[in-house]
Amino acid sequence: MRTNIKMRVTTMKKDESWQLFVKNAGDVANLAYIQPLAKENARECGGLPLGITVIGTSMRGKTRVEVWKYALDSLRRSEPNNKNVKDKVYSVIKWSYDSSESRDIRKGILGEHDTYEQAYNRGITLIENLKDACLLEADKMEIVDCVQMHDVVRDVARWIASTIGDEHTSVFQDGIGLTEISHIKLLTSVKRISFVSNEIECLPDCFPKCQDTKSLLLQDNEPLDKIPHKFFLAFPALRVLNLSETSIRELASFINSLCQQRSLILQSFFKLTELPPVANLHILQVLDCEYTKLRCLPQGMENLTNLRLLNMLVPDLKSIGKGFFIKFPSIEISSDQATLFNSEIPRFRKLELYGLPELGTLEETQRMWEHLEELKVIACDGFRKLPLSIKTSKNIKIIEGKSQWWSQLEWDDDNFKSNLEHCYKKWQNRWQKDQS
Repeated sequence: MRTNIKMRVTTMKKDESWQLFVKNAGDVANLAYIQPLAKENARECGGLPLGITVIGTSMRGKTRVEVWKYALDSLRRSEPNNKNVKDKVYSVIKWSYDSSESRDIRKGILGEHDTYEQAYNRGITLIENLKDACLLEADKMEIVDCVQMHDVVRDVARWIASTIGDEHTSVFQDGIGLTEISHIKLLTSVKRISFVSNEIECLPDCFPKCQDTKSLLLQDNEPLDKIPHKFFLAFPALRVLNLSETSIRELASFINSLCQQRSLILQSFFKLTELPPVANLHILQVLDCEYTKLRCLPQGMENLTNLRLLNMLVPDLKSIGKGFFIKFPSIEISSDQATLFNSEIPRFRKLELYGLPELGTLEETQRMWEHLEELKVIACDGFRKLPLSIKTSKNIKIIEGKSQWWSQLEWDDDNFKSNLEHCYKKWQNRWQKDQS
């Protein structure tokens, strides 16, 4: 968009929204038995003038409570309740999405032959394009690297995802207070299922078979504390499973039967202390266990030869044994954030060690680090010796860490230390960077 001046147009405040809604809906919105529902409908518009105007106008003269309840239910389910809403609100926002350079996001971020860094850069580019199209905006809390989406835009996004092609391929039941899902009817052709941010307490032992489902999102269901063994038999083709921010204490061996799994996300699993064997997950690419209480790597890790991302804090880990990284020829970033390339001896370019206070050594061959360019060591107080030598440090450009850690490092040669002084960079957290 070619503009000389960019001006942010904010959404309307609560009182302003209600006044605009009444102006378009008419006196019916102030009827005693209608007003509570009218205000709920107005609130669902999220202060977006276009949505308030169109939805208010569509409800003008409607005096039946049932009609207002149906409209509210449709808004909460991200479905246009009439053709006017669809044509004037949903279709306009969909046009903005279709016209943006990020419309290919539905194809996914991590391609079959991409490095993780390439996928990450593509993801950032897609997000920036969506922000340029006003479909995403910077988080109001000004949290670094966070964005937010307007409620109405989110509704349209769900509507688009649910109606791609001739059949409903996606089911989104997010944030609507579900406590159980056994009553929900799904088509066997559904490909994406999301029950995010509910209050689900248990999953059914028997669930209708969804043979085409590729993605199942169950994160942010805090009451959920166990998974029946047979539940996942309903999803034989599952590729993405997210169980983050639940209270699950144990993952039974069913995880090992999800042979098509590409991405297993278990963030903030505070009550889980160990993972079951994962030897059968041969094509798993992402294993994300950030912010968990895991104390060891699961059995069968050596079989995950397609792993691209391993994010796992193991605070009690004292050493990373020789040959560990060689077992993963495709891995790019791990809890030690390492970038590799396919070869008999992986050639690391980046290595990040974070939150491993007991880690003392890396027992890999020196040849492993010949191509190392960046090294970051944070909260690893026991790690006192770099995995480098004068011979293997020719490509190093950045060594980042706290000043106290750098001053306490042990060196075999004073000349070696002086050679690397220019590479040292004092680590600052994001808040410190923003203040500087």
